[in-house]
This record gives sequence, structure tokens and C-alpha cells, in this order.
Amino acid sequence: MAIVFIVLFLYEKSVDSRLQFSVKTMNENFQELSPYSQYEAKARVIGDKITVYKRILQSQEKISSSIDTAMGITDLDIVVLSVVLTKDGFTIKFVGPTALHFANAVNYYLDTQKVDQLSLVSATLRNDNKSYELEMEGTFRKNGK
Repeated sequence: MAIVFIVLFLYEKSVDSRLQFSVKTMNENFQELSPYSQYEAKARVIGDKITVYKRILQSQEKISSSIDTAMGITDLDIVVLSVVLTKDGFTIKFVGPTALHFANAVNYYLDTQKVDQLSLVSATLRNDNKSYELEMEGTFRKNGK
């Protein structure tokens, strides 16, 4: 019986010393890592900001495409006076030197295949410089094609 008691006592001391060594090692590792905890929090904040930035970038690409479509007529020797974008379409007011420029603008919007409907809101012949001032509304196609 004394032998069993001695064996159990030695086993308990062995386990106890291993546990103390593990606790000591764990505390040392914790002390080494604790200065880095602030970096972990910063890394999480940066990761969240990157996620938000990606969402914003995607929405900007959609807006950019809409702006490019609405403003594409500037290549046609047309002066844009105002543009209003909505999620479904746009309203644009512009001046062109001839009626042909108006026809080219309509043709441009229809050729892009991104505009589903066009409506003429107003058309004015300016007598002072013989130019045409036009306002149109356009509706974007739902599928973006």
C-alpha cells in the first residue's frame, strides 16, 4: 500500500509540475502577445473599412456607367447645360448648333442600348445665336443592356 501511495504521490507531483510549466509558458506567451492586441482591433477595423469601400466602389461603378451614358452626347459637339440622374433614368438639357445635333443625340442614346425610352420635354430655337436648346428625359433599361 505504501508503494501505491508513493507512486501516486510522484505521479501527482509530475502532473503538477507539468501543469505549472504549461501555465508559466501560457503566461509568457500571453505577455508576448498582449502588445499585439491593439493591432488585432485595428486590423478588424481596417477589414470592415475595406468591405465598406468595396460596396461603395461597386455602387460608384453603377453610377459611373449611368453618367457615361447620359453624358456621352458631349462627343457630338453639344454643350450640356444640366443633367439630373435618378436610379431609373436621367433628364438632360443641352444646346446644339443645328437640328442634326439633336437627331444625333437621340441616335446616340438609342444606339447605346442602355436607354429604354426617350421623351422630349422641351425644344427651343434660340434666335440670338441660332442654336437649339433641348431637354430630354431618358429611362435606363432594367437589365442595363
